Amino acid sequence: MIAYADDPAERMPHLAFVAPNFDPSRPVPVRIHSECMTGDVFGSRRCDCGEQLDISLKITAERGGVVIYLRQEGRGLCIGFYEKPCEPWSVDGTPWESGMSF
Repeated sequence: MIAYADDPAERMPHLAFVAPNFDPSRPVPVRIHSECMTGDVFGSRRCDCGEQLDISLKITAERGGVVIYLRQEGRGLCIGFYEKPCEPWSVDGTPWESGMSF
């Protein structure tokens, strides 16, 4: 695993999970995954993020690849850990999109 941040004091750096059989002289499978705490950690059924991450880790481990894990909420689901104001994720099961009116 490799951690990266612009600031050495960063407490939540981006991560790269590099398979032990990684060989840069051959084509390398790469998955870029945006953090989704509700899906990745808690197995939320409202998204398939955790399943995507699990499959990606399995494939890259088998084929000598890399999963880049970006420490940012990819779909904007706000769970209160960010400085940006929280916005609703869904209303009546319909995903909220920027500029959508209710």
